[in-house]
Amino acid sequence: MKIECTIKKIGEHQSGVIAANGNTWHRQPIEVSWNETKQGKDGGFYNFEQSLIVELWGDNAKNFTLSVGQNVTLDLAFSTREYGGKSYNNIRSNFIILR
Repeated sequence: MKIECTIKKIGEHQSGVIAANGNTWHRQPIEVSWNETKQGKDGGFYNFEQSLIVELWGDNAKNFTLSVGQNVTLDLAFSTREYGGKSYNNIRSNFIILR
């Protein structure tokens, strides 16, 4: 799923080493926002700001140079994982393009 959005907040870059193979991983969380127009019960149309935290991984995170306020297009991938008997959502971006 692709969305056109604006970078609202940039989280702390994280990296580490995978013990099994010695490879380095990189993770960069960013908060993005976009506006949607929805019709209300009264028939009027209203703009709502939507926001989402997306994780960039690998080279996208390692080479991240964008700043707050820039308009981008994200290709999102959704998945879930289970840990300790609880399920967690994962929202990642496979690529990020400056608009």
